Amino acid sequence: MGIRCGWCLGIALAVIMDAAPARAQDTQISSSTVILPMRPQPGSTVQVIVNTQATVRFEQRAYPSFALPGGMWRALLPLSALLKAGDYPLQIEKDGIIATRQLPVASRSFGLQRLRLSPDRAGLEATPTEEAAISTALSTVSPEQLWRMPFARPVRGRISSKYGLRRTYNGVFAKDYYHRGLDYAAPRGTAVVAPAAGRVALVGTVQQGFKLHGNTLVLDHGQGVTSIYIHLQKILVRAGDVVKLGEKVALVGSTGRASGPHLHWGLYVHRIAVDPADWLQGQICCKS
Repeated sequence: MGIRCGWCLGIALAVIMDAAPARAQDTQISSSTVILPMRPQPGSTVQVIVNTQATVRFEQRAYPSFALPGGMWRALLPLSALLKAGDYPLQIEKDGIIATRQLPVASRSFGLQRLRLSPDRAGLEATPTEEAAISTALSTVSPEQLWRMPFARPVRGRISSKYGLRRTYNGVFAKDYYHRGLDYAAPRGTAVVAPAAGRVALVGTVQQGFKLHGNTLVLDHGQGVTSIYIHLQKILVRAGDVVKLGEKVALVGSTGRASGPHLHWGLYVHRIAVDPADWLQGQICCKS
């Protein structure tokens, strides 16, 4: 079956292919599809394309599907950087009918970064206020797709920390941790712009109790895709504002637990941090 590039949108695509001829009861949710010759890896965003509105279940979580041009439906499936390589069962459910497929995940290695923090910042922990507010904002699933591919860089500056890095802080290894985004080294006051259109889901400040993240901004890009910007010096938008691609939204700072001025930009799909580099590259995923 041909897949039109107009809605493939460049994310690492893994549309599930039937492992065996479909049974009568699951024909409606397992019609002929394709899988690209590359396997997703930890940090990837998988697009599951089906011919009907269905729920995709993976690793004990459910993911909704949204309509695409041409009558197809897409669910975005995030793969955590902590996910191990292997074949994982994936279920596509419609009206109580379940089709199970295997999702092969390739291996990926991440580096180790050693950071030194000043005594006054090393002990900073997230307050209940910021934990609850950020969790709520990153859980937003609005039906409209505001984003388009590729995403743009949110700030000018070199990448000082890549996605997925494990870390030590002052010599202590952070267990079950991975760097959930990209860090851009940039002078304090450098403009931060929206990498895609979105709606402001959260504006949080140090004065409001955001001790770990510092001044924090979250954008809702629609259909479970959100992005977070932390350690900001100043936020230039308000909650509820709709922003355009490239619009100036904040200034780089070093608030919260930061070793110096920089922007931490994280991209989340259904509350799981995925690799923003995939969204920046906007690779063409298929041929018509």
